[in-house]
Amino acid sequence: MIFFFGTRSSHLKSTMLDYETCPNCGQQNQIQCSVYGSYAHFFRIPLFPTGKSVHAQCRHCGAQWDVYCMTPEIRQAALRFRTEQRKPILHFTGLILFALFLGFLVFGAHVAGTNRQRFLADPQVNDCYVLRNSGDGYYTLARIEAIEGDTVWLSFNGYSAGRSTRLDKYNKDEYFGEDLYPFLKKELDFKGDEDGFLLHKIIRPKTYE
Repeated sequence: MIFFFGTRSSHLKSTMLDYETCPNCGQQNQIQCSVYGSYAHFFRIPLFPTGKSVHAQCRHCGAQWDVYCMTPEIRQAALRFRTEQRKPILHFTGLILFALFLGFLVFGAHVAGTNRQRFLADPQVNDCYVLRNSGDGYYTLARIEAIEGDTVWLSFNGYSAGRSTRLDKYNKDEYFGEDLYPFLKKELDFKGDEDGFLLHKIIRPKTYE
């Protein structure tokens, strides 16, 4: 697989350097200074800035210099102009997207954790528990069919999968067994010690929200 990763640059700003004389043709006020910002990219999406470069060109004779070939006077003015230019926000696109993605994950984990505690504290009929077998690591589903006081009756799904997302299509009535198993409400956290299952997440139908 080919990953299009590399570096690119874009023009930030140009200005004429007042009172500077071209060392090639002797003309004054004809030197244009341009600053370019470089950045790393992935599939042409800017990830993060990598630096700034500055170049100078005489508009009269066309002579060009990078920062190492400029006269001391031109170099001083060019470096000062380069320092004044801010790196554009566009060059931080990758970092911004990563920060947003990380924030989304953290927020999602917080919401999931809050819902999990709320659902465990107040179980409802049709709550579906995604369980991971602590032995083989496979996932399966268990659903609350009835609640009698502190006793919760669960039915187990007949299917298991190596990934929890693959069970979404089996979260239907026809895939759950008819046998019901009693659990105390305090046992619904499924810690994997006695029952052999670890609680991955709880799915509550929208009607209970």
